[in-house]
Amino acid sequence: MTVDLSGRLGNVATAPSTLERELFSEVEAARLLGLPAATLHYWLEGGQRSGVQYDPIIRSEPVGRRTVSWAEFIEAGWLSAYRRRKQIPMSQLRTFIGVLRTEFGVPYPLAYSRPWVSGRTLALTRFDGQGWCEVGSRYLLVGGVG
Repeated sequence: MTVDLSGRLGNVATAPSTLERELFSEVEAARLLGLPAATLHYWLEGGQRSGVQYDPIIRSEPVGRRTVSWAEFIEAGWLSAYRRRKQIPMSQLRTFIGVLRTEFGVPYPLAYSRPWVSGRTLALTRFDGQGWCEVGSRYLLVGGVG
């Protein structure tokens, strides 16, 4: 026997994935990440610094909302770690993320790609044709920093 649940479940095809689900306000996400709220907002929406307009680094373009999805939260955590622990310049992170967005066609490449840092070199686990290789596999160098 087959049960038709289409009317009860709504449009399942348009339900957000776990990564796309909005979970936090910007203020709450910033608090959990240990970041100033203004920094997180700048990373999400872009803004002007020293007379220069910068595009967002986490989002591909500003969206004008003050909520943070799970993928954006993960991206912000990676950015924070790269900036604080590895002192990787934001200009190089912008370039790295832009290349990953283009190459892999995903909106949040740090959340999808699991990049690794060795010293001040950003690298990714290499795609093996069957799926993403886990840690310990060979690496694809995406960009040197510094």
